[in-house]
This record gives sequence, C-alpha cells and structure tokens, in this order.
Amino acid sequence: MLEPALARAAAHGFFIIHLGNGKAAFAALSNHRDVDLQIAYLAEWA
Repeated sequence: MLEPALARAAAHGFFIIHLGNGKAAFAALSNHRDVDLQIAYLAEWA
C-alpha cells in the first residue's frame, strides 16, 4: 500500500510529494543533512 510509505516521507526529510501518471516526485529542503537516508527511502520507490 502507498499510504504507509507516504506517511514516512516527512521523517526522511521530504516536504512535498507529487503523484501522477504512475510516477512520484519528491522535494526536500536543502538543509536536510542525512542524504543517505533520503536516497534509501527513494530506493524503496524504484
């Protein structure tokens, strides 16, 4: 299900998610320091 994954987005530093046409786009603030955590989260969507 998509909801649990979306609910964790904020904990990984993302503040905007756009969903459409089977794709997702994520936006993060540039001051979020744990980029590895963000990359690991995005890898779940691949």
